[in-house]
Amino acid sequence: MQKVKFIAVKTGEYAGTSSDILIRFLRETPEAFVGVDENLYSKSAQWKGIRSYDDWYPVEAPLYSIVVVEIPHGLHPDFFLQERFAFEGIWGDVPKSKELPHELQERLVSCVNSFFARTAIARLAVTAHGRGFRSQFKKSLWEQVEAWLNTPLNERKHNMPLSPKQLQAIL
Repeated sequence: MQKVKFIAVKTGEYAGTSSDILIRFLRETPEAFVGVDENLYSKSAQWKGIRSYDDWYPVEAPLYSIVVVEIPHGLHPDFFLQERFAFEGIWGDVPKSKELPHELQERLVSCVNSFFARTAIARLAVTAHGRGFRSQFKKSLWEQVEAWLNTPLNERKHNMPLSPKQLQAIL
């Protein structure tokens, strides 16, 4: 795993719903905001909101911050940022999928556009790259997924590697 720094912007109406949204990958030292327009990402800019939905006391916090995120070695930070919710969805539901080869994770995220399917296939991949399959059925499903992922986009006969029934059998 590698630790990568991103610039994040604070959003939300009040402190309880405020969250940091990653907006830019920092290539070098965060203090200098290298390659970033100083006027756009001002360190002195403030987020203004209220304490909570029933307490209208005004509060302030820095609008921009530096957030450190752990991503697999080899995974490009810009691609992670573009597909962040897909990666975090898989990693949240199948934690061991974070240890899969980054090439497999990238292909899975970019080729399979259903969260349900990505989760099911990630579970298969974790088993395939871990202890192996005890079930011949699941082994054959993984082989089908690998064949689909390795087929060029314009030569694929189906838009998903597995049918809905096969996906349900995995989960």
